[in-house]
Amino acid sequence: MPAATPYIAGLIGALLAALLTDWTLIVLSALAGAAAIVSVFVLQPQVEAAGFLALALAGVLVQRNMLARRRGQ
Repeated sequence: MPAATPYIAGLIGALLAALLTDWTLIVLSALAGAAAIVSVFVLQPQVEAAGFLALALAGVLVQRNMLARRRGQ
């Protein structure tokens, strides 16, 4: 293994972390919010799963639009 390999891997990792931080936070907060909302209701498992997915998707879409506006896109 060449001596530069750890530095190249570190640089690639740093770039990926910088690019994906916003999206990671968006997805995690949307999942947490959907779980918090769905857990309040007593529902059938299929309805609970569908509600969770719908709320998580809505959360991601809303936050994506907020991110785009903040970046001026």
